[in-house]
Amino acid sequence: MSENKRKQPPGSGPQGQTKKSKRGNDGKWQTPHQRKMISQRMDMGGSVESGDAGIWVTCQRGLEKKAISEMILLCDELGETLYDIKAPSKLEENEALDAQDDKDIASSIEDEIKRMKKDKTSKADYTFIPVRSGIECVFFMKTRSPVEPVEFVNRICDDAEKCTDMTERKLRHINRLTPVVLIGKSLDSGIEKVAREVLKSTFALNPENASEPTTEAEEEADGAAHSYAIRPNIRASSLKRDEVINRVAALVGPKHKVNLTTPDKVILIDIYKNLCGMSVVDGPRWDALKKYNVNEIYKQALAKKSERPETKSDAAAPPAAAQTEVETAG
Repeated sequence: MSENKRKQPPGSGPQGQTKKSKRGNDGKWQTPHQRKMISQRMDMGGSVESGDAGIWVTCQRGLEKKAISEMILLCDELGETLYDIKAPSKLEENEALDAQDDKDIASSIEDEIKRMKKDKTSKADYTFIPVRSGIECVFFMKTRSPVEPVEFVNRICDDAEKCTDMTERKLRHINRLTPVVLIGKSLDSGIEKVAREVLKSTFALNPENASEPTTEAEEEADGAAHSYAIRPNIRASSLKRDEVINRVAALVGPKHKVNLTTPDKVILIDIYKNLCGMSVVDGPRWDALKKYNVNEIYKQALAKKSERPETKSDAAAPPAAAQTEVETAG
């Protein structure tokens, strides 16, 4: 075999030139700088605290690290798309790549060593920070303003619904997402305090003191009488499901009726140790989006694509080989 027919090394062009890497990853691969920044963000998570907002995430067993990594990448991507938020890791990577074009290899290595010794970013620089819960298959993605957790999760699920190719799937190791508008203490009257803050914009609430009359603002909250259901999820806590449901339901005014099958609104409650997180979501949409189980949404979207009937134009067009034969014969 001649020399010029020898197999080229991976990533080489026709003349043996190395292909230049593209910036970004499209959710498919990560540069070394991205891996470094993701690893740093995993380490700075800290703990879930009162006042936090974000998303509870469940993932496949034994794949927590991969699930956190893909969630970080998707959050950064959507943060830029929806809110024009540039992740510090992306800004640093672009700066590093731009600077490298004008420097020799020795200078680049020296700059990289300096960067590794001094991390430029802190928790305050990030809009999305993953927090390990200490519970298998569960972590919390902490968010900051202007991100609205319910809207954000709806967008992730809407995008998953449009997936038509397995290669387009951005969350491969994640199961369910639960948005949390506010977290507070679950001890004493903490659940009621969180509930009043989260529910007041959607429901007319009963007054804190039963002897006080209901105010006009409480009567006309959101201007509509919504049916509702309460869906608690309790982890690492001695609180009972029925107790949590009864305490929250007692706050909701009488003009709103319970509907456990087709509610207008669903109150999602997550109890974790001595913390309580809560949000209100649209009932029909939550149900249509598989209760925010993105794994099931992806499966359904791909199944629909495989069941889609062949279009008229596709059926009418002869195979490429048949077209070639006709042209040759002509």
